[in-house]
Amino acid sequence: DPLLNSLYTLFDNRNYLKVYENWFGGAGFQLGFDNGVRIRFDAVAEDRLPVHNTTAYSFTKQADSLMLPNHPYELAHIPFERHQAFVITTGFQFQPGQRYIQYPYHKQSVGSDYPTFAVQYSKGVRGVFGSDIDFDKWKLSVFDDVNLRMLGNFKYRFSMGGFLNNVRVAIPDMQHFNGNQTIYTAKYVNSFQLAPYYRYSNTESWYGVVHAEHHFNGLLTNKIPLFNRLKWYLVAGSNAFYVNNDNYYVEAFAGLENIFKLLRVDIVSGFQAAPGNHVAVRVGFGGLLGNSIRNQSDDVSY
Repeated sequence: DPLLNSLYTLFDNRNYLKVYENWFGGAGFQLGFDNGVRIRFDAVAEDRLPVHNTTAYSFTKQADSLMLPNHPYELAHIPFERHQAFVITTGFQFQPGQRYIQYPYHKQSVGSDYPTFAVQYSKGVRGVFGSDIDFDKWKLSVFDDVNLRMLGNFKYRFSMGGFLNNVRVAIPDMQHFNGNQTIYTAKYVNSFQLAPYYRYSNTESWYGVVHAEHHFNGLLTNKIPLFNRLKWYLVAGSNAFYVNNDNYYVEAFAGLENIFKLLRVDIVSGFQAAPGNHVAVRVGFGGLLGNSIRNQSDDVSY
């Protein structure tokens, strides 16, 4: 986010956030039904302009050449020039088996034993409002949060997608994976804790993504004398995606959450084709209080 990026830039010359100027107008609607169906439709016309760094200042007083340009260096071979885009996006989301409590004036969902299925399709239309792009992109997702009672909670998210047509695809429209190169992480079941932000961005016809984590909720840590008084709970899982033999990434992690009822700390090991494997620590919110903070920014939509 902008605040964290500012801190990394000022103290360590690492300006990870990449932005562009966008003048846009659009319209859309979303409908939800009692049977768990949600339908979404959006159409937006954009005028996208490149933005360049206006300063190389940092507290560390390093040389200007160390400040990264406001362009993903992994995509340096793809220019970002001013262009127009007209994109139509439609989505369908469904969770079968929804149960409700009927009140006098409304219904309240009490969940379902089945996962949520979501499909999204985006069309970049060339020529409309001067649009320069031309692509067709799709994505299918299945996700759920499974309460295993005494065994804990298992969360997962499986996705696949790709480009049916990639005639003209600008950088903002490419398939990007939610990477993380800072010590802080938030979107645990929709991101990769060690993956670079743009190294794996692509316009391939197919990709697959898996996110899975298990919260033991004291199943193991409550058996350790003295340690069980801390109420720190074990969490473990893995994230992976595959595009082709040269573009893939896998990571496994284990950590503790509910630290001071607020924090979560993970040790993560990442495996990738290049530049190689590495291990790092990631810190975020997790626990009785931490989950409430983190959920404000988690992306669980399409």
